[in-house]
Amino acid sequence: MSGGGIRHIVRFESLDGVTVVTLPMDKAEVESAQELRTAMVAGVGMDYAVDLHGSLPAPLGVGEERLRAVLYQGAIPTIDTEVDALRQALHSIGRGRLWSEGADGSERWAWARATRMPDLTVSYESVFTAPILIEFTRLSDWFSATKTTIQQTILASPTTVNVTNDGTTPARAITFLLAAKAAGGFSSPAIANALTSESWTSTRVAADGSAQLRVDTGRLSVEYSTDAGNTWADDYANFSTGAVQIGFLRLLPGSQSLTVTGVTNADLTVEFYEPYR
Repeated sequence: MSGGGIRHIVRFESLDGVTVVTLPMDKAEVESAQELRTAMVAGVGMDYAVDLHGSLPAPLGVGEERLRAVLYQGAIPTIDTEVDALRQALHSIGRGRLWSEGADGSERWAWARATRMPDLTVSYESVFTAPILIEFTRLSDWFSATKTTIQQTILASPTTVNVTNDGTTPARAITFLLAAKAAGGFSSPAIANALTSESWTSTRVAADGSAQLRVDTGRLSVEYSTDAGNTWADDYANFSTGAVQIGFLRLLPGSQSLTVTGVTNADLTVEFYEPYR
């Protein structure tokens, strides 16, 4: 397996991008599996079970990505050398980015961790080839290789900002950055998505044109800067979300409009990776 074909994993890299493991692809087989976490309760005297999720989708468990391939003895490196390097690099990375490639050449990545040292099978009838098994636990959806970025200058309250999520599942890791252009450029800013009935708001008032407010829905963090983003301080105490929502705010697949209030002279930047299941 090499290039094209059905989407399959191709490499694993450290968070800083310094360590990159190109996965072996000769005679490769890839398995991708993911549990759906059910909540079934047996009722006394009843057939089947009560589904506590009702009609809602079941939550996702972690994904399992497995690669089987064949290593061939060459002059440089030998199979032993290649296996040593694979084991060292995969272990050293810890939690990193697992990359996949689709039939159209597009790449996606997911947070993942190698969950066992690569298994090697040696047959004394053929000591010049060796099947190898590499396993990863996937800890997130798949994300597009590049970020979607929406930038808009907000000069009136309310203002509508149109956003499109071209992925196939809701985006939950979104960064909102409000950069004031003058004192009072934002005052108790709020953003609402009518499509999900979710919203967030802050009681912050921009002191001057260096004030910035950053909301990261993936890390569940809220930060405020007084020096144009050079340094940040936690600002969660001034932040709140809608009464019945679990996270900060999601973007559903497709086009939707965000309503921005409390902002009259600031730049808004919205960034996220398109997510895929």
